[in-house]
Amino acid sequence: PTSLGARQSDTIGAARITLDESLSNPNSRFSLANEFVAKFWAQTNQENPITKSALPQWEFYAGPQLNYKANDNVNVFVLYEAILHFNTFGQSDVSNYAVSNTDLEPGANIKLNDNITLTPFLNWYTNQAITTTSFNVNAVIKLL
Repeated sequence: PTSLGARQSDTIGAARITLDESLSNPNSRFSLANEFVAKFWAQTNQENPITKSALPQWEFYAGPQLNYKANDNVNVFVLYEAILHFNTFGQSDVSNYAVSNTDLEPGANIKLNDNITLTPFLNWYTNQAITTTSFNVNAVIKLL
């Protein structure tokens, strides 16, 4: 444990498994991908001794994505993400309406050249009004 909160709670550590699956057909421009993550925290306490709040116990994430390869430089995608947490009190965050457990992200990977790829995408948390959607841009820049 490296954070102050983890040390105060006597957290032992965590274990995580990630599965990345994909399905494509060389005769189709469409492909499917998915990432699944399960994480478990080993805790010696049931609560944070200072705040008396529950500690993280489990996290589950799934991110299925549909891709369309428009050409060699442009891939259009729709990613759906879902995440669920359980704490040491056995509670999940699914009933907490302030928490957004799912989001939808349509976007595109645009390869400008061999060294620069831009990924503009929208991020809509599905339990919130569509007016709360944000626009994001990721950039991958290869220096070497």
